Amino acid sequence: MMVTIASCSGGNSQELSASTAKSLLQKEMKRMHADQDYAKVAVGYYECNDDAVRLKLRKLAASEMVTYSCERIQKPERVKKMRRVQRQGYFYSYYDTESYWVNDTVTTYFVTVALTEKGQKLVVDSIPDAEPTDDVKEMKLDFEPDMSKFPESSVPEVEFADENQGQATDVEEPGDEDFGAEDVSFSAAPAGNGSEASAYELAKAKESVTTVNVKSHVNKIVKVRNIVVESVPAAHATGEVLLEVNDATPFGRILNGAYDGTRNVWKDVTFVYYQDKKWKVGDIE
Repeated sequence: MMVTIASCSGGNSQELSASTAKSLLQKEMKRMHADQDYAKVAVGYYECNDDAVRLKLRKLAASEMVTYSCERIQKPERVKKMRRVQRQGYFYSYYDTESYWVNDTVTTYFVTVALTEKGQKLVVDSIPDAEPTDDVKEMKLDFEPDMSKFPESSVPEVEFADENQGQATDVEEPGDEDFGAEDVSFSAAPAGNGSEASAYELAKAKESVTTVNVKSHVNKIVKVRNIVVESVPAAHATGEVLLEVNDATPFGRILNGAYDGTRNVWKDVTFVYYQDKKWKVGDIE
């Protein structure tokens, strides 16, 4: 009993407080650049037949993030339709459906989108990658030995230089293209006879689009709660993280639905206890 009391009185270094868990997560999110969130927006002249996407573009224009215009262009197509027909049997008639093709036109939408001066200020050249962890840094993965210091570097890879001469090489024959690289739809076919480009084809030829990354919002950790520490099979802990949206931009509001003050819970975040490093955040995405 005396031994048991002595071992318990010294405290438990493997306890994980909410403040320590929050500090560890803040450091890890900063390393992964997960404290700043981003959105993507397409600028240029391009076909956009999605009503929901065009609505977001119009909202961005109302927020002075982009300039926006849209034109409706008729596209000639061979359209497959269905009709109800009456068929005659030996002793009775019945109704059936059949498909048929007609020359028709469908309405397409081409938008012109450009960033305003306000929108341009929120553009980032690229979304930053996560910084390497201390464990990765210790590996010195960028190390390259100076091969010129070693005698084996002077040995040529090809032992007999003339052996490869005159040998046939693989030549790609015409018609070897990989048609599986893209999906082909047979539901509609152009109605034009090829003698004159349609308004749709002319618009399609002018199509030019670029996708840019823009700042969306900041993820702020409010608190870490419901922490459960376990010692089997090794010391580890799980908890919930309460996150709050801060500094939401118009891009964040309209494209990501992020509004200042909105909170959500990040569940089952893990922490691992190491003898040499103490508590660390477990693997997270």
